[in-house]
Amino acid sequence: MSTTVSLETKLSRTLDKIQYRSSNGYSLKRELQQGMNNFYNTLTAFNRIATNKGAGTPVVDNETIDGINLGKLERYHQEYVNNGYNPKPVKRILIPSDNKRNRPLGLPTIKDRLIQKCLEQLLTPYFENIFSAW
Repeated sequence: MSTTVSLETKLSRTLDKIQYRSSNGYSLKRELQQGMNNFYNTLTAFNRIATNKGAGTPVVDNETIDGINLGKLERYHQEYVNNGYNPKPVKRILIPSDNKRNRPLGLPTIKDRLIQKCLEQLLTPYFENIFSAW
């Protein structure tokens, strides 16, 4: 009898390992690599980005989150896994600030947002463990 483990379960296990290893002072390199190579991490990141109110804002490449389907998301993930990550230029706009001045805001591409969110999801358990002692 064979059992299959879902990507969600694998990601959950990786996050648990990160939290455990961070509390015991171990290296996280392998767990971070496993987490970044897990498609469920990318899918979860996409869903979190899509619920952000600024998700529909076109950026440097004029792509919005609405233009991303599952096939394109899988392609982005495979590009990262196979070729690594090279960030693209950020679109910079000026937005009004409370003190009547404009402040700069950088808008990364959808791919860059995905990578950033994937890393955030993996690093959060690590830093929660460290900062919870404060």
